[in-house]
Amino acid sequence: MKSLFSLRVPLWTLALWVMTSLLNLTQAQTIIIDPGHGGRDPGAVRPGVMEKQVALATSRYLASELARRGFRVVLTRQTDVFLTLAQRRDLSQRYPGCVFVSLHYNAAVNAEARGVETYYHGAASRALAAHVQGCLARLRGVMNRGVKRRGYAVLAKNTASRAILVEAGFLSNVWERQRCLDPNYQRAVAMAVSDGLEQHLRGSMRASTPLWAQRTAPSPAVLATFRGRIR
Repeated sequence: MKSLFSLRVPLWTLALWVMTSLLNLTQAQTIIIDPGHGGRDPGAVRPGVMEKQVALATSRYLASELARRGFRVVLTRQTDVFLTLAQRRDLSQRYPGCVFVSLHYNAAVNAEARGVETYYHGAASRALAAHVQGCLARLRGVMNRGVKRRGYAVLAKNTASRAILVEAGFLSNVWERQRCLDPNYQRAVAMAVSDGLEQHLRGSMRASTPLWAQRTAPSPAVLATFRGRIR
């Protein structure tokens, strides 16, 4: 099959290809990371740990990894401060088309409960939740608790294009709590969430791009030929 650029293509088509490519790059998408709880709200509390602390530490690793991959990253909080649920989700209004990820650690009455799970509310967020959960479930020794739909306020009233909430482990389980406190595990969680986000967002970006615009950039020789034909 002949390359698009070996054909006689109108100049406006090339311009449209460039504009679409630039749009996709700038969509380089804003991801809002929401470390759960904070300030006077400690979240789950167990001996030697408060959820707000490990959620923030893991979120920092996540922010760093996503920025390294070229995403624009915004944290709802960077220190130990209290934010209302409305303040958290309303940040999405400043970044149209953003993706919202709320990061938490779990707790249960049943001290044997363990594993990771990812929540979503709107149907548009389900695929993203599945990608992220799939990557988390591949972490060594982690129980996969699956993807679940819930009407949590931080998700249900969120204006982000997609919004999910990750529960990265149970602080109420003595064995799992020790792992959640380990910076190596926190970094592994950050990497897994980043992988899931990237898989989903890059895939969505490609799917929304016209097929002709998904082709690789033309070689200098082909461009020279093309320029000669539009003069």
